[in-house]
Amino acid sequence: MTSVKIDVAAFNAALKRVAVIASANPAVKFETGVLNLSLLERNAIQQALAQSNGNKTAAAHLLGISRRTLQRKLQDILHS
Repeated sequence: MTSVKIDVAAFNAALKRVAVIASANPAVKFETGVLNLSLLERNAIQQALAQSNGNKTAAAHLLGISRRTLQRKLQDILHS
């Protein structure tokens, strides 16, 4: 089993970004008021791409993920 270290400060910062996205976009909530993680992720990706003027490397940096991970997530979105 592989051990994974989590940077607590980075994790807390990511949670704050998710909270900001959720509060700014009520469409990411189900009718029950429960947050939809897939929609939160899609919205975060859209916002990062908009802020970076479509630059995937910069968008990935904003999201705290690799460019390859962003590319995979974009492919998943396209095929969903």
